[in-house]
Amino acid sequence: MGRVRAAAGTLRSRVSAAVPERVRRRGARGTAELSVVMVVGAMVAGVFFGQGITRTAVEIADGLTWLSDSPSGRVIQVNPATGRPELALQVGEEGDELELVQYDGRMYVLNRTTGALTAYDLTSILRSGQRRITEGGAVHTLRVPGPDGALLLVDDESSTISAIDPVSTASIGTTWVSATGLADAAVDDTGAVWALEDDGSLHELSWDAERLELRTEATSVVERSGAGSVLVAHPDGITVFGPDQGMVAQVGTGEDTTAEAPKLVGELLAPERTPAELVPVSSPESSTVALLSPGELREVNLATVGCAEPATPEVFHDVVYVPCGDGEKVVRLGADGQRVGEDIPTPGASPELVLDDDMLIINTPGTPEAVVVNGDGTTDTIVRDDPALVTTPGLPQSGPPDLQDTLDQLLQPILGGGDRPDQRPEGDDGGDLPEIRPGAPTGRPSGEPSGNPTGNPTGSPGTDPSGGPTGNPGGNPCRGRERCGQGPGSTPSGTPSGSPSGGPSGSPTGGPSGGPGTGTPSPSEPGEPGGMVLAAPTGVTAQASAEGRVTVSWSHAGKPAESFVVAFDGGQEITRQAGDVRQVQLTVPPGQSVAFVVTAVADGRKAASAPSNIVTTNGVPGEPTQVTGGAEYQPTETLQRYVVTVRWGAAAANGSEVTRYDVSVTTPDGTQNVSVGGGERSATVEWSCDLTADAACQVGGDATASVTAVNAVGAGRTVSTQITGPQQPAPPLPRAGSAIATRASHSWSGISVEGFGQTTLALQPPADWAGFSGTCEWRHTGNTTGVASGPVDCDATSLTVQIQNGYLREPNDGVVEHSIVFTASNSGGSVQSRTFTWTTRQQVLCRTCEKP
Repeated sequence: MGRVRAAAGTLRSRVSAAVPERVRRRGARGTAELSVVMVVGAMVAGVFFGQGITRTAVEIADGLTWLSDSPSGRVIQVNPATGRPELALQVGEEGDELELVQYDGRMYVLNRTTGALTAYDLTSILRSGQRRITEGGAVHTLRVPGPDGALLLVDDESSTISAIDPVSTASIGTTWVSATGLADAAVDDTGAVWALEDDGSLHELSWDAERLELRTEATSVVERSGAGSVLVAHPDGITVFGPDQGMVAQVGTGEDTTAEAPKLVGELLAPERTPAELVPVSSPESSTVALLSPGELREVNLATVGCAEPATPEVFHDVVYVPCGDGEKVVRLGADGQRVGEDIPTPGASPELVLDDDMLIINTPGTPEAVVVNGDGTTDTIVRDDPALVTTPGLPQSGPPDLQDTLDQLLQPILGGGDRPDQRPEGDDGGDLPEIRPGAPTGRPSGEPSGNPTGNPTGSPGTDPSGGPTGNPGGNPCRGRERCGQGPGSTPSGTPSGSPSGGPSGSPTGGPSGGPGTGTPSPSEPGEPGGMVLAAPTGVTAQASAEGRVTVSWSHAGKPAESFVVAFDGGQEITRQAGDVRQVQLTVPPGQSVAFVVTAVADGRKAASAPSNIVTTNGVPGEPTQVTGGAEYQPTETLQRYVVTVRWGAAAANGSEVTRYDVSVTTPDGTQNVSVGGGERSATVEWSCDLTADAACQVGGDATASVTAVNAVGAGRTVSTQITGPQQPAPPLPRAGSAIATRASHSWSGISVEGFGQTTLALQPPADWAGFSGTCEWRHTGNTTGVASGPVDCDATSLTVQIQNGYLREPNDGVVEHSIVFTASNSGGSVQSRTFTWTTRQQVLCRTCEKP
């Protein structure tokens, strides 16, 4: 409302300035003339804010809904409670593709056919503003909630997000520009603005109401998303659906997830917002509706139920409603992808869904009826169009009438002749009421000589008795935006003519009149006697600040401009500003050297400035390139060491030298961070464990490494890589030659002459043997049957081996030597202990004795 009051105040000033001084200062002509002026003021207010006539304000009750009707070029207000239409407003031509949204008592109509965005005040059903937009559907609006919120205009084709005045639709503040192309944008209920670029970069932005700009809060990468991706907003966070590589990702919801979605192809149709627990999207090319619910993504083929071209779905009371673009029905689906209830028939083809006041309205443009879905799923039919419905004509698509033209036309019959504010009797200063005067044709303040070295005016006042300029016999001294007494030869008394002595008229320097970038218009133009040529802006300067921001400033004099277009020198338009703006802050991809051209626009004419100075923007660094890494074990006698090395290529400085790289590496053993200088291209971190404390200790495994470039502006985007760790090395082997067995005790089975028995060995392995995680075995030598072996626990304290000496005969003394050795083995090799020996003694047979 602040903008409306300001505009109204300006209007009162203009009306006041246009009323003759004798009316304002005296009451001799009574209140009748003043009343006429006030009526004119009311009429002008109607022209400025609406359709040329005043209208009684209408209090719009809750429950009223506006529906688009592209076949007729109208928007229709219906009352679902009564089941009847209330109003119809002609906003376009028959067949124009219309889309409308409503925020805070205002309705915005996007005419995608003509490329116009029009704002309407719903309390008066009058138009408050209009602007050009990209034709063909590349533009949509978003609203940042809250008392300091903003209305945003998202243009996917120009890859920009602009804040616009909700009343006039003029751009305000800094335009956010995508460096790589804007795929889509959305606003969640917390006010976070999410912008996804074509390269998968996802920016979380916030609206700064004081600086009138979108600030970057965080940047991440949505892997495998691309230019065809769409966003769906939630109470907190968004969901990304990407047809480029068939994916879906949920970000910022607290339960972020990703999933494969191979059936999402081509152009996707998604609702603006849904609960995070149930998110649908349609893929008409594959006849698929994808439903994302906690922990699961379902892809439903609707061609099997007669809906081969699903249109934009909506979620209403935990049910997904899918209109069929190729049929006359709406399909209802549950979170499990199964149909919920019967399909809803519609009065015609290509139905569209409108959510409003806890109702779902199925609007079918061009038909007399609509369907209302209640919260319990029941439906009602209402009348959406009626032959008896009166259609209110809208304003011409070319835009609202010029206010100054209207003032001149309306006041002329009242004031008569040349009795205008600019033609007061000499000495009448007009009191304390303001007078609106455009800048002098030379770009100097009104009344200042324009280059005459002596300071004397070279022109002379006109001779028309009425005070009008010479050569205007019709008595109408003004036309359009041009003011009285400013044409050549018609300068009022005491006012320089704007033509310096000896130079061509209107050219203070004697050079060509109205040259580009000079800011000096010719005082007249063919076909416009007494008028002013639209001058080019002058003094265009650009000043870069941090984070890619550039402030562009300019001056402008002469004929007032309706708007200014700011563009890159030789490049695309960046933003369009109102005619009273002289400075704008832009966001330019950092590291670029750019200049700007400002073009004044009025009455269908354009005048471009000379290029500004070249500035180089700076910002956070770009991504480190070619991030790779490797890992290896470097053990010592006492430590098991795991070493990870990360390598990268230089990041783009983006106008400010890279001062350091922050490196982070995470393994199953934890995270380590290290910073190196801006000239370094690698960094090493390591983990280790003490083998003397735990001979079997282990470190290492797969790793995730990330690198971030930092400069004076801040930290750039982090790039990560996965590193596959080498196989865990075998623990070190125990010391070779260690004594394991310490003593032996023997017993015979039966009589000793038979030579069968067992020896029990007492074992006392040292710590490295006892703690060895590999395998241990024994090897016994001494039996007549050969060598015997077997496994043993590395920390065993005893071992029994079988003795098989057999019968011994004289002259053998019955003493047999036995030995045992232990071996520890793993993938790293093997070691043997010290050999332990012992003897057994048994009874022997004589040489000729028989065996018992």
